[in-house]
Amino acid sequence: YLPVPNDPTSLPDNYGLSLFKDKQNRLWIGTNGGGVARYDAQTDSFVRIPIGANGSSHVTVNSIAGDSEGGLWFATRGGLDYFHPDTGAIQHYRHEPNNPNSLPSDFTRAVLVDQQGIIWVGTSKGLVKFDVVNQRLTRISLPIDDNKVQRIISLGSSKDGKLWIGSFDAGAFYLDTKDPAIAPLINRV
Repeated sequence: YLPVPNDPTSLPDNYGLSLFKDKQNRLWIGTNGGGVARYDAQTDSFVRIPIGANGSSHVTVNSIAGDSEGGLWFATRGGLDYFHPDTGAIQHYRHEPNNPNSLPSDFTRAVLVDQQGIIWVGTSKGLVKFDVVNQRLTRISLPIDDNKVQRIISLGSSKDGKLWIGSFDAGAFYLDTKDPAIAPLINRV
C-alpha cells in the first residue's frame, strides 16, 4: 500500500511509524507525514483522520495505544491526542510553559496504556504518567546523568506489571508498579 496522489482513500504517507489493532480488530496506521489512517478491510482502502484542530495535532504520529473505553491515544510531534473513533471527537494535550502538570514537551514519541489503565507518555523531555480521571499529568524523573536529556523513545509493559522505558541516549529502564523506584537495566554477564 502506497499513497496515491489525489486519492483520499489511499494510505496518506509511505512512511509508517506505528500500527495498532483495536478491540474491534480495526488496524490504525500512524505515519510520518500524513497523520493517522484506519484500514477498511471491506473496501481495501484507508479512512484518514483529519489533521489540525479537529484531528490529530501533527502529521507525524509516532505511537498509538488503545484504552478500555475504545479510545485511541496518539503520540505526535505536536502533543498527545485522545481520539474517540465512534464519534470522531478528539482532545489535545500539550505543553504549557507555566504549568508543571502539563506535558514537558509537545514532541511525544511513545504512548502506552498499562494493565491498570494508566497512560504513560514518552516525550523528548521525559516520561509522564497520566491520571485520566483527574486529568493530571505527572512528570517522572529517570536516573539519567545531568548532561543528558531525558528523551524517551519507546515504552513497553510486561505481564509482571513492569513498565519498560527506552531512552534516546541513556539506555533502558524499568519501573515496577509494586516498587515505584525506577531502575536502569544493567547488563549482567
